[in-house]
Amino acid sequence: MTSSLPAGLRERKKAKTRLAIREHAMRLFEEQGYAATTVDQIAEAAEVSPSTFFRYFPTRKTSS
Repeated sequence: MTSSLPAGLRERKKAKTRLAIREHAMRLFEEQGYAATTVDQIAEAAEVSPSTFFRYFPTRKTSS
């Protein structure tokens, strides 16, 4: 059985962090709207720092 996550520990952790940020961002956008959602709120919900957020997503644009 193959996993959708990368094989190495570091790569798996990065993939999980990216997914957590994305999921929390989408939830917050739905709850309070895109314009009302801040990077700080997303970072707090995903339990990462704002600087970590920007390492994964240099801008706050959602993917198409």
